[in-house]
Parts: sequence; structure tokens; C-alpha cells
Amino acid sequence: MSHSALLARAAVCEYSLTVLWKIGGGGGGGGGGGNDYLRALWRRAPGPAVVAFVFGHADSDAMRTLDMRGAYFDRRTGDLWDLFFPGYEMTQRPGAQSVGRRFTKGWYFYADAFDRRRNEISRKSGERWVYSGGVDLVLINAIVGEGREVTIDWASTFSTNLAEQRGTSAKLTLAEAIERITHDLETGAEDATYGIRESREDEARSRLIPDLLVTTLSEIAAALASRGLGI
Repeated sequence: MSHSALLARAAVCEYSLTVLWKIGGGGGGGGGGGNDYLRALWRRAPGPAVVAFVFGHADSDAMRTLDMRGAYFDRRTGDLWDLFFPGYEMTQRPGAQSVGRRFTKGWYFYADAFDRRRNEISRKSGERWVYSGGVDLVLINAIVGEGREVTIDWASTFSTNLAEQRGTSAKLTLAEAIERITHDLETGAEDATYGIRESREDEARSRLIPDLLVTTLSEIAAALASRGLGI
């Protein structure tokens, strides 16, 4: 499916999301005052875009990785695409949970804001994505019109569960996912999932199938030959 295959016009919804850099005007009372998500699209040149959300709690490996590598991720994604972290703000208010010490220093996590955005995106996507309870990467196609009107293809919603510990899972890490999406956009690969597969296990399986097919055919041929020889 082409990245520009868009079906549904987005209603203007309130989001309180923090991107890899601060978009002015976000945050606000109760964690729901900002339109950072739409504002990030409005500032883009007209054309197709991808909007990516990472749903993960402050104690996750993904957020620890972001704290250590955020400056590089910010540079790597550049102007190609935006990555949002629902539930995180740069405004401290009651209920705030501090996040990191480096890149995410000054970030605060709010469980209520996280849950509202989880419910909203799940509902708007027709439950094409339902939160796993771990760290979820959610990708949605969008397009910015000549008049800066924003269209969201909720039917294009794709998600994958990210690994919690590097090297201990067939799933991708946050760092690996960022590299794949960026590479896909840089090269214009037009992959329906922006270079993201469900897991490394799926990729290994796709490479293994031809080998299994050859092995199976060889075994069948050998069996037929042995019967012909009366062995």
C-alpha cells in the first residue's frame, strides 16, 4: 500500500504529546491542552507523512534508551518524520513522574494522559491497535494538503511490540525501529510498514521457508528413489 493512500479526514483532537524535541504550546492544564500532534503536521510541507507513536512507561528499556541516545535519534529522524511519546510532558504538575537524567531530563510522565491517548488512538483506529501492556510502536499514514488541512488514514494503522531487553527477544528495539523507518523514508522504499516487520523471528522465518522447501523436496525425491530401488 502506498504511503499516500489516505482514506479519512482527521477531526481536530486534543493531544498532549512530546516529540523528540519540544513543540511550542504543548502541555497545559490536565495534560490535555496541547495540539502538538496536529501542529507537527501543520508545520510540514504539503504531501504524505507518517506519524509514529511510542507507547511505553517511564521504567521501560525503550525510555532508558531514549534518555541515552535521544540526541542521535533527533538528528537521525531529522525532518523526515516525527516520533511522539504519549503521556510525557515538559510541564510539571501534580501526579508527575520524572523520567530521565540526560535527553529526557525535564520530561514528566502522567498515567492519566497516557491512558487517554491510548484509548483515543485505539478508538480512532477502529482497534487496529490495542495496547499490549509493553512498549508499542504505532505508525499511521497522513497527508498535509496545500491549505495545511490534515488527513489521517486511520485504516493504515500498523503496530509492533518493541523489545524490552536487547538481544533477548526476536522483537526490534526502539533504536532498530528508528533506523529502519528512517532508512525506508530516505530511500523511498514505499514499504507498507516503513521497513518494520513484526519481529526478527518473522524475518528469519521468511528466509527459512525456501530452505525448508528445498529440504522437503529433496527428502521426497530421496524417498521416491529409495522405493524405486527397493531399499
